[in-house]
Parts: sequence; C-alpha cells; structure tokens
Amino acid sequence: PMFRRALSMFSAPSPSCLDSDSPVSRNSLVELKAGFKRPDPPQVGGGCQGGKKRRVTPGGLMCERSISLQENNPCTGASRKKPSFVRSHSENELSIMKSCQLKEEVEDILPDSSRLYVLPTFASGSKHPSLRSINCGTLADLIMGRHKNNVESFRIVDVRYKFEYDGGHIRGAENWQHGEDDQFLSAFLPSAPLPAPPQYCLENTEKRNILIFHCEFSSQRGPDFYMKLRERDRQLNKDVYPGLHYPECYLLHLGYKEFFKNFPDLCTGNYTEMIDPRHENDLRKMRAKSKSWSGGTVARTGRMGRLHL
Repeated sequence: PMFRRALSMFSAPSPSCLDSDSPVSRNSLVELKAGFKRPDPPQVGGGCQGGKKRRVTPGGLMCERSISLQENNPCTGASRKKPSFVRSHSENELSIMKSCQLKEEVEDILPDSSRLYVLPTFASGSKHPSLRSINCGTLADLIMGRHKNNVESFRIVDVRYKFEYDGGHIRGAENWQHGEDDQFLSAFLPSAPLPAPPQYCLENTEKRNILIFHCEFSSQRGPDFYMKLRERDRQLNKDVYPGLHYPECYLLHLGYKEFFKNFPDLCTGNYTEMIDPRHENDLRKMRAKSKSWSGGTVARTGRMGRLHL
C-alpha cells in the first residue's frame, strides 16, 4: 500500500508532490516553494473586519468564521444572550417545594401545610423536637368542650401497658400496646391515599379531627406510637405530599401522671405506676414480649428514629 503525507488545504504543495493525485497538487495554481511550513493557528479576535474572518480561497475553497452565540463579537461589540433554560418539575415536586417554603415562613403551620394548629402547642423539647405537645390544661379544655367550634372529633390514645390502663385512665381514652401495630394502624388509617395535596388557606374554618398520644410520662412509648402513625401516613400519601390523613396530632406533656395529678375528676379509676409491685408479673410478661422494651421504654430503630415530621 502507498502512503502519502497529508497536506494542508490552505498551503501550497511541496515540489515532491507535483505528480501526486492530491486535489491540491493537481489543481493548484500557486507558485511552489521549497519545504513545507504548517500554517499559523488562528488568533482569537485577530484580523476581524466587519465581524468576519478574512476569506481564503485555495483550490476554490472558502471558509468563514463561525460566531459563537455565547460570546460577544470583539469587533462590532454586538452580543447575543446565552439562552436561559429552566428545569421542569413535576406537580409533586412543586408541591414539596411549596410546602418546605411555607414551613420556613409560617410559624405553627401543620405538617400538611394547609393551616395552623388549632390548640396552643409547644415543641416537645430536645428529645422529640419534631412533635407538638399540649399541656394537661389544654386537654382538659378539649374534653370539656371548650374547643367544639373548631374540633369535630378527638381521640386520646393511651399506649401504656394494659394493667396500667385498667388501673386508671383519662375519660374516653383508648388503649393500644406494643405488638398491636398492624391493628392500630388499620384502625386509624384508611387504605386509600388522599386524592390531592391540600391547599394552604388560613381562612379554612372546617372542623378538625385530631389525635392525642400519651403514656405514663410521654417520654418514649407515646412518642413512638405518634411517629409510627405519622410514618405510615406519609408512606400512604407519598404521591400527594404533604397531604396527611391526620396532620394534627399532639403529645400530652408529662403524660398521664401529670394529668391525673391536676384533673383526677376527668379520669376513670386511679393512677397505677408501671413499676407497681402488685403488677410485677404483668410487667415481666410485657417485657418478655419484645427485647425492645427496657424499663418501660421502647428503643426506636432504623429510619423511624431519625424521622423528620
């Protein structure tokens, strides 16, 4: 096979290429010079006349300088703006961004970003900063109907051991215990998600359906059930974020012990401590049901322990 040296289309061929079949050597009318010199690279901004590079026509070829859309023309001063591109977002992404913005800007807004909490609340402290708490006086007002203009219904969820609940509980409270997670979640949440995310509206006067969780001190078992429900609610309504079936949940500050101390007339029975020696066998049985229970507390594991509500 024959190999030929590649020649520039813009330079005259060397004498050794006179008999070549190259289109440059065959058609060139330029006087030949000895040797071969590579042409100088083009200079940015150099040799501009009227905004275009000088035309060169060896062998009938013509080249023009391309003008970038993203740079200014250094000769004429004319400029073309860089096209602006905006990322498209799905409807759910927009809903998430709007919800995050509202939570940053509006104090005491509900987790579904629809309106504000109806009851006076405060954060549950450093241990459970994402949970909203009410004091025993607010719960007493709720039981006595002082919030009936804003509250359609409320459920008090007592998650103490059964022997504690049987020994005394808040009037109207229902008892759920460890090991009844599936039944608990099925009793509160429907199987279908919400049809669409809620709209932010402070003027919304629709009455609420709220939940209040507590245990003996509301330090561990109560918050645990609170977060179990919120986590499942979030999973169920993940496509309509921040929609929730139960956006308004509360934790009873300091639990049943404090409520019974201040409002015994709103309780049924008395106050039975978890470590009551009369129920030592019952406590041993409850602890044996799961290694998660230790000293009346449940160790949260996995994502639930880091859940941001």
